[in-house]
Amino acid sequence: MQIKQNSKIIVLNNRGMGDCLVSMSAIKYLQSLGNFSEIHFGVAPRHADLFKNPAFNNVHVFNAEYRTFKGIIRLFKTISRIAPDYILELSPVRRVGKVVNSHKMLTSSKYSFLSRKNGSISWPKSLELKNCLDTDLNDIWCAFGDPNNLPAAEQFLPRCEQKSVLHNRPWVAMSLASSSEAHIPSIDDFLQLVDIVRTQFPDKKILFPTSSSPLDQSIKKQLMHYKHINEVTFVEAKLEELPSLFEKCCFFVGMDTGIKHLAAFMGLPTFSYIPAKSYPYSHPYLSPHKAVLLGSDAKTVTSDFLKWLNELEN
Repeated sequence: MQIKQNSKIIVLNNRGMGDCLVSMSAIKYLQSLGNFSEIHFGVAPRHADLFKNPAFNNVHVFNAEYRTFKGIIRLFKTISRIAPDYILELSPVRRVGKVVNSHKMLTSSKYSFLSRKNGSISWPKSLELKNCLDTDLNDIWCAFGDPNNLPAAEQFLPRCEQKSVLHNRPWVAMSLASSSEAHIPSIDDFLQLVDIVRTQFPDKKILFPTSSSPLDQSIKKQLMHYKHINEVTFVEAKLEELPSLFEKCCFFVGMDTGIKHLAAFMGLPTFSYIPAKSYPYSHPYLSPHKAVLLGSDAKTVTSDFLKWLNELEN
């Protein structure tokens, strides 16, 4: 599609925080096309506050609510105020299409609504899909890109900070935060990794960001039995406070959740457990990031972790 010069676009993603952070990387490709004067990004209310952080000030982020009448009316007003030339849906879900189509019909708007759900985006059969970033890049490329210049995910992945910068930071971020207890390893196995960090980095403070969710609080209670608990710092932080915390951390160890994707976006090397059904799709990152399958033998994980730490230090 030929993009209008100085056009405005709204990008919508109604999935989880991690998906939206991956979409932020894909939006770099959208920016590189050079034709958009404004890029607005609509995300779900449950993590909209995160994107108010200055780390995301290259894109106009807003709260996109599709479930309540009041929220839909607010979204209608936002779309009308922006007056986009295009609305692009990434990781499409049925509800979003219904709301956007209703707005377009009721307001007689002329913007193009682009989504795999409505057939306005279709991938060539030859197009490869390796991970979640490829999915977003493929959608953008099919909608707006040069047919002869397929974007490579490696170009748009977050870059890790320089080792010299990371080594001088005082904290290590570790987390068992997850949306499901089935997606976390044995507490005892994870504490083995905590022990390794405590021993190898005696000058670093181990930071456990937590939330007020019942699962997070239950995990925290189990961690309180750790014999070196006095050497671990728990911080109950709001999502929008996490980027500032991660700016003081040298690496992240935890689950394949939105927090892991945030750490990667902030330039931290990550070591994460990933459920088999999500690997490698949900892990688009290259070295020095490392992912291990959830349920792997504890000795194997420990060995991989030690090798990973050695690579970070050398």
